[in-house]
Amino acid sequence: MRKELNRLIYCTFLVTVSVLVFSFFWENNLLITSVIILISIVLLFIFREKDNLYVFITMAIIGPLVEICDIYFGAWQYSNPNLYLIPTWLPFVWGEFGIFGNALIKFLDSMKK
Repeated sequence: MRKELNRLIYCTFLVTVSVLVFSFFWENNLLITSVIILISIVLLFIFREKDNLYVFITMAIIGPLVEICDIYFGAWQYSNPNLYLIPTWLPFVWGEFGIFGNALIKFLDSMKK
């Protein structure tokens, strides 16, 4: 349980940094994309199980596709999109949230034991 808690804390910290980066630097897609990719690489290194890679890739594809559909139909829009209605960093953020969700599930499962 302790190991899963530590991993969840690391993941929460890194995902929070990602959120802060795109919240404060939303006008600079190159900076955001660079930092988010770096954080994604760190997360994939820390959580290097195959299931995390699959979750990352799945979320990085499905999340932005759903957002593109919503944006296309007028639900919202990004202020600085540069990749067909979305910013380039968005797929990586969705992947990070996938890893975060997986870490949270593993932590909650470890509490049952």
